[in-house]
Order: sequence, then structure tokens, then C-alpha cells
Amino acid sequence: MRHSAHTPRRPECPRRRSHGDSDDGHDTAAEPRRRRRERSPQSLLISVSYLAPVFSQLAMAGMMIAMGNWWFLGFVVPGLIGSLASGAAMIMSMRRQEEPVANPLTDPLAAPSDAPLPIVAEPPPEETLLFPGVKVARPQHAWRAVVHAWLLPPSFDAPIGVCADGVFTLGLLRSGPHALVAGTTGSGKSILLEVWCLALACRNPPRRLNFVFLDFKGGAAFRELSRLPHCVGCVSDLDIAHAVRALRAMENEMHRRERLVAEHGVATTDELPDPPPRLIVVVDEFAALRQRIPDYVDRLISLASLGRSLGMNLIICTQSPQGQVTADMKANLNLNVCLRVRDAFQSGEMIGSPAAARISPREPGTAFASDGADLTMFRCAPCGCTPRLVDGCLRAARFLGMDGAARRLFSAPLPRRIDMRGALRLGVTAAGAGQDARCGHLLHVGIADDGIRLEPFLLDMRANTAIIGASGRGKTTALLAVAEAARRAGWRVETGTGCWTWLLESPDGLAVRMADDADAVLDPLASGPRADDFRQALACRDATVIFAVSSARHVRYPEQCTRRILFPLADKSSNVMMGMPSQTASSLTDDDVRTPGRAIVVDEAAYPVQFFAPDARQAQATAHEYAPDALDDTPGGV
Repeated sequence: MRHSAHTPRRPECPRRRSHGDSDDGHDTAAEPRRRRRERSPQSLLISVSYLAPVFSQLAMAGMMIAMGNWWFLGFVVPGLIGSLASGAAMIMSMRRQEEPVANPLTDPLAAPSDAPLPIVAEPPPEETLLFPGVKVARPQHAWRAVVHAWLLPPSFDAPIGVCADGVFTLGLLRSGPHALVAGTTGSGKSILLEVWCLALACRNPPRRLNFVFLDFKGGAAFRELSRLPHCVGCVSDLDIAHAVRALRAMENEMHRRERLVAEHGVATTDELPDPPPRLIVVVDEFAALRQRIPDYVDRLISLASLGRSLGMNLIICTQSPQGQVTADMKANLNLNVCLRVRDAFQSGEMIGSPAAARISPREPGTAFASDGADLTMFRCAPCGCTPRLVDGCLRAARFLGMDGAARRLFSAPLPRRIDMRGALRLGVTAAGAGQDARCGHLLHVGIADDGIRLEPFLLDMRANTAIIGASGRGKTTALLAVAEAARRAGWRVETGTGCWTWLLESPDGLAVRMADDADAVLDPLASGPRADDFRQALACRDATVIFAVSSARHVRYPEQCTRRILFPLADKSSNVMMGMPSQTASSLTDDDVRTPGRAIVVDEAAYPVQFFAPDARQAQATAHEYAPDALDDTPGGV
């Protein structure tokens, strides 16, 4: 935490008097000396009034002893003792009054529990703190100011408000490396996170800084910030599958950075020749995240433990840290920001002082920041130009050629329906897929999901493939996607005869035969020309066979096929009997079972894919041209 001596264009605001503030505005450090000077004459008179009877009693006792009247001492000694006690009590009382009273702002730990908190001056807008003298409301000024800031040396000290000493700057790297933000409903947590992240984004380009936003309060908190060029992922609790992918992606990124550090023999990513951007993970409402996906909280604990040396920082926001933030995480969350909380115990747990429980509900955004060494009260600045500053960052990134610098860390789950044009919109394309199809025999037939990102599904046409699934699940859709991909790649596609639905031939002469509804010819007891032709094709090494069946009962793996494409069922045991790995079968969701064209590819690994679905006009033309009777099990043309 850092305070500057000057607040640009900060309006003056009267301060509420607190314990330790003097009437004449003098510094509280000189207050005891001033009080002693004012009380010197009065204290002298009081001392004389208490000590005079003591000397009188002593003189009388001396006279009685000299005259030999010892029995008179019984009247004098009690009075002497009373006078001495009264004088001692007076002196102790005067010393207590001269002790300084704790200032609840500069020393909240020593302040009485009922001491009023001072009011920090009304902060200027955040854009004024970031760019003093710049009219950010004008678009041409906003992006130019951002460009100028990005060309300066990197800085992770963010001015987010004002304190008693001026502008309040929060340094995540200097005071962190991880932060915990707590506050009750309406205290201003979401605004503080928005201002903090926006200040960091305006000071650092996407090549230095990336964000991942996890919003478990409905998805509205980071709506504007998700447009930043620094954002590599933003999820909400409205899509738990997407949130799980985000946590997996962060774990994968952490392992990738560990390998980079180990390969170069350095201690931190900052020592690398070309360090990756610093990644800040912002979690709004950690308690909801822990409740919805408790099995993945350990990934955040690992990030908090190892993130400092890997250039990964964590900002966790919650209403109450009690029972939600584990001891392992608290050990690494050095920077604590506490807004208004309901009880003194929560405040004490966050900042070691009950001061945050005394923040007025009429002052949202007021908070205490503690980094273990200093405790500072500040007030968060409002930001009325958030969309304008975000637009300025986007335009600055385009101007500097950084609009594509931040690569998405993870993608959304597989869509329920996708075609080639949809894949182009998602950016999931196979560069040079046509050339690969001609030379490498790879056809782009759908989208694959590795659990983190969506990738093009390239089917290798040199290996026999069995497509297994119940009627209506999309087996014919898969065959149709293969035929359409072959035609786009320049293959020759013809309607088959006998047991064959399509006959394909690549430009270099590779023959591929595809059969739909091949259960009858695959039966070992089947006989006839069609069954014999099918068996000969499976045994031939110069041709590839792709066949679709409704049951895996007669499929022999790997004798007849080296790859299986399985359309899952609702029953796990049935999926395992088809050849699906048990772990994959356990991870299937209702969407995986109900979505037409959704399958699990089992070869060297097991992963879900979504086959391309042709539009209605294309499907009708293809069906008429190639196989009029081959679309019986295609649900709704998908």
C-alpha cells in the first residue's frame, strides 16, 4: 500500500472530529505537550491544596513529640495518612489525563471499540486518479492516455481511491501476492474489484497482464471487464461446466509455467527471457464457488501456494471468510481488504481490528487494507466511465498491434449444434485442412473437446473406424459429415452399391468405403454376397472401411477397427460395454447423452466430439445425390 502526498483535483471535505483531534487543528503527536502547558498553573494550585495539609500534620506531629505528648499522635497520624493518599491519587489522575488518546484512523488497534471513525474525503472518479488532467469522456483522449501508460515501465500499483494522506495505491505484487476482499452485501465489493482490475488494465498492456474472471454472483459483475483485451476467460455460476473448464485450464497453465521455469533453470517466470503475461484470477463470491464445485477448490489452493513464482495471482472476494477460506489459503493471502462487515469478529479475523464493523452503511466503498505491516483506511473511487475506458483499452490494443496478444486460456463447452460456418465463427479451424486431406488423409468432420479448449476434429482416413450408437443418435450424421468433408477436400464421392452407402477416393488413390446400418453384414453368421464383400473389405489393407452399427456385440477390436466412435447412452454400464473407458463414462452429462451428433472418440485417448450438422437444404441435396435411404436414423436432419 502506498500513499501519495497529493490528490489531483480532490474536493475538500470536512473531517469528523475523533478522539485525538484538537480544536485548533494541531497534530495529535503534539497534543500531550499542549495539554501539559495549559494545565501547569492549575496543576500547581491543586498540588498545593493537597500537600498543604500534609505539611501541617507533619508539623503538629513534630511538636507533640518534642513536648512528650505521645498520646496526641493518635489524632494526628490518621489525618496525615489520609492527606498522603489523596495527594497520590491526584497525581496519578493527572498523569492519565496527559496520555494521548488513540486516533481510530492512524491506530485502529488501540482505539476504543466505540470510537467513531473519521470520514475520508469524497474521492474523485477513478479516471481522474488514473489520468490526471485528461478528459477521458472523449474517446480520442481515452485511448491515447492508455497507449501512453502502456509504453511506460510495467506497474502493478493501482490507484483505487483516497485515504487521509491523499491518493491510496494498492500494490498486489508488493503487498500480496494474493488478496482477500471481504464485505457484507452492499458494502461495495464488486465496485472495488472493477476499479482495481480496470486500473491495472489501464497501466499494463495485454502482453504483460491477463485476467480470468470467475463470477459466482449471477454473471453481471464482470460484464464490462470481460471485453478487455487482457481477458483470457470469463465464466459465471450460470454454466457450471464452463466454470469447471476454467479451473482445469488454470491448473494446466500452472503446470505449463512450471515446465518453463524448470527448462530455463530459473526461480521465477520474471527471470525468463520472454516471460508470459502475469495472470490474475479474480473470484467474486468464493463461498458460492466452493458450494457449487467443491471438488475443484484444491486447484485454487495450489495456485495460491505456487502462483507467486509462476506469475499467477489470486484475488478472492467473499461476504464472510469464516469457514469458507481454508487455513492453507489464508497462509498465502497476505493482502486483506475489508469493507463493512456485520460483526467485530469478522473484522478482527480479516485485519486484526474491529474497526471495519463500525463502518457506516451510508459510506459504501469505505474499507481497511492490511498487508501485515500497515493498516490503512481508504475510500474506493467510483468509476463512471468504465465502458469508455474499456473501449480505450481495445482501441489502444489495436493501435499497438496487441489485439490478439491475449490468447484465450479456455473455451466454452461443445455446442449442441455446429456446422462449418459455426466453427469459423468460433475460430476452431484446421489451417490447411484441405492440403492435409489431400496429402495426410485428414478430414475436418467436427469439433473435439480436450476438456479445456475446442479443437478441430480431424479424422484420419487411413484407419478403419466403427461408429456405434442407438438409432436416432446421429450415426448417419457422422457419415454424412465425413462425405461432405471429403467433397470439400477434393475427394471423389460416389453412391455405393450393395452393403456400401458411399465410396470415397482421395486424390492420391486411397479408397474409403462407408456402410450405414452394417449390423446384418457384420454378424459372423451372416452369409451372402453383401456379407462376403464386407468381410473382404475389412481384411483388405489397401482400403479403409468406416461402418455404423447400433450394437457393439459383433465389433471385434482391434482386428476389425483401430478407432471407435461411440454415441453414449444414459446407462453407464452400457457405455462401458461398448468400449468406453469407465472414467469417461462417469464424466458424461445429460447434454452428452441427449445431444444428437455428440460422440466419444476412443483411439489413443477418449474425448468428446460434435460432428458437423449440415443445414436442411444441404442435407436434402446430399441425401438425394448420395444415399436416399441412408438418413433413417438422423434425428431431425441433424
